[in-house]
Amino acid sequence: MQFWDTSALLPLVVAQPPFSAHTRRLFGRKDTRAVAFLARVESRSAVERLAREGALSPVARRRSLSRLDRVLSAFDVVSFSSAVEQRAIESLARHPIRSLDALQLACALELVQMGSAEAIAVVCCDRRLGEAARAEGFRLSIALPEP
Repeated sequence: MQFWDTSALLPLVVAQPPFSAHTRRLFGRKDTRAVAFLARVESRSAVERLAREGALSPVARRRSLSRLDRVLSAFDVVSFSSAVEQRAIESLARHPIRSLDALQLACALELVQMGSAEAIAVVCCDRRLGEAARAEGFRLSIALPEP
């Protein structure tokens, strides 16, 4: 199973070398995929920010949002719950991550209830979240950017 962070979803819909080619290869695998409940909002926010900053034309913005909807339809969604909230709070004490990354990690940890962390590959392009996921026992499915 793959758990995708928003940082890995964005390169699927907006060109972001060197991540786009790698994330597209991973997406092409027939693995079961899941995302956190907040992935749609986070990824849409990133596309809209790029458009506001002029990095995406109006046409590219529309294409990216359309691609995003298609891509997200291929994922199961880990819902928010009190257990996810508690795991996120606990993650903040253990790892130097931000609140939304703690929620992402907590959603990945929620999936562990169905198996082991080693059976879940966390797909992300965010160094801090990747390091926190690795510390929690997850495999990473993407090279992290250099510091």
